[in-house]
Amino acid sequence: TETGIDAGECWINELAAEFTRLIVGPAETPAVPYASFYLSPSRLVMTEDTLAVRRLYVDAGVARRSYVRIPDDHLGLELDFLYFLEREAASAQAVGDDATVQAARGRRADFMRNHMSQWVPGFASDLLGATSHDFIRAAIALLLALLVDDEASQLEV
Repeated sequence: TETGIDAGECWINELAAEFTRLIVGPAETPAVPYASFYLSPSRLVMTEDTLAVRRLYVDAGVARRSYVRIPDDHLGLELDFLYFLEREAASAQAVGDDATVQAARGRRADFMRNHMSQWVPGFASDLLGATSHDFIRAAIALLLALLVDDEASQLEV
C-alpha cells in the first residue's frame, strides 16, 4: 500500500477524477452546478434565474469586474456571495454599524430562503445518487447544513 505523500497524492488524484466525472465532464454529468438548470423547467443554463442572481449581487454592491465564462448562478459564485455577506456583517459588527449588519444578514437570509434552498437540494440529491466517494458525500452534507437552519446564522454572537 502507498503511504505518506504518495498516498495523499493518489487520494487527491482520485478526488479530482471523481469531481470531474460528477460536475465538469467532458461527458454528460450527473450534477450541474448552476441554479438555473434546477430552477428552469427546460433545464437550461443562463436563464432569467441567472440574471436575477446577478441583480442580487449588484444590489449588494458586488459587481463582477469583467465578463467571465462562468454564469453568475454557479454554486461556487453563490457560496462566494454568502461569504461576502458574512464578511460584510462581521466587519460592520466590529465597528458597531448595526444597520449594515442587519442589511447583510437580511440579504443572506433572503438569498438562502428564496434562492439556494430552491435548487441546492436537487443538486445535492443528484450528486449523492452518483457518488460513493466519502469526501464528496461529506462536502454535500456541509452544503446541505447551510440550508437546514438558516435562522441560526441570524443570531447575534
